[in-house]
Amino acid sequence: MGSVDELMGNLDGVEFLISARDARFIAGDRSLDPSEQQGKPRGSWKTLESKPTRTIEAGERIGSLEAIATPGHTPGHLAFLDTRDRSLVAGDAWVTLGGVATLDKPSWRFPLVRMGTWHPPTSLDSSKQLRALEPTRLAVGHGPVVEAPGPKMDAAIAKSG
Repeated sequence: MGSVDELMGNLDGVEFLISARDARFIAGDRSLDPSEQQGKPRGSWKTLESKPTRTIEAGERIGSLEAIATPGHTPGHLAFLDTRDRSLVAGDAWVTLGGVATLDKPSWRFPLVRMGTWHPPTSLDSSKQLRALEPTRLAVGHGPVVEAPGPKMDAAIAKSG
């Protein structure tokens, strides 16, 4: 999210899409819904000047990308599955910097994304949900793309236990 304002200011005609839930966070509303795990949201949430051009929800498609609800890192986090080849764009639902890992436990290799995760147990549930999709590749917000990630995802989930 750190570059959204700059990108929106420099690129004409670009859409800025986000879940309706997370649109509240970036607008400065850090309140939690009654159905969400209560407590102070972790991390440093930046309030953006840019406004989304529209919001999207789980199940919607953007071309061949299907939005999947993956709360945990944020309450309204979304991942995207490419329906053509099962590539998974997981955002911050997984991390691959220093190895494939879930966000429910701190990783000494890259602890920052975990430190900013709203609710680690929910994040682990979302990681398991994404693994069940049998992705052919895993692209994340922090780390390289991993081809045939299934066994590495399984090992990371097993470590989380």
